[in-house]
Amino acid sequence: MELEIHLGGSGGQGILLIGNVLAYGGLKAGLEVSWIPSYGAERRGGVSFCAVTLADRPIACPVTDRPGLTLVMDNRALATHLPRVRPGGILLVNESLVTRTVERADLRVFRVPFHGIAEGISAPLTANMVGLGAILRLEPVLTLEVVQKTLADVLGPKKSRFIPANLQALAKGYEVAGSLPGAPPPK
Repeated sequence: MELEIHLGGSGGQGILLIGNVLAYGGLKAGLEVSWIPSYGAERRGGVSFCAVTLADRPIACPVTDRPGLTLVMDNRALATHLPRVRPGGILLVNESLVTRTVERADLRVFRVPFHGIAEGISAPLTANMVGLGAILRLEPVLTLEVVQKTLADVLGPKKSRFIPANLQALAKGYEVAGSLPGAPPPK
């Protein structure tokens, strides 16, 4: 098993946090992990990207150019990352901000309103965790439980007040993704 994941968005959308949680969750689950963050010099609004590979064997090359799963938070990320998704791969789209149509019939496209769901649970800054929950449901390489435990470790004591809202968003993203047409059955 080897899953290459690309996460794309803008600075301030929590892309690197999703990647961090996936990487540390993979380590907790005993997997081989590669985590490559990339972001613009701007603090908010610049390009933000993260590549994570999770595998049950050594990872030959940490650089990925044909991911099996890509999450895009906005239109700019969709334009950048859509051509790279492996045929047959999953494209997870933040329907709250992505207005463009996906014109690739060779992908499994799932549209989830990350921001709308986060606002619906009164935690608008947790849209990224809604997306992470959807990833875990659509491509269950890590269990929800492992990632829930990892989140507290990644956020640490200084940010512990944010853990309950993030856990709620994570669970809601997982739940909503499970109800999407074409979602795989839970493992």
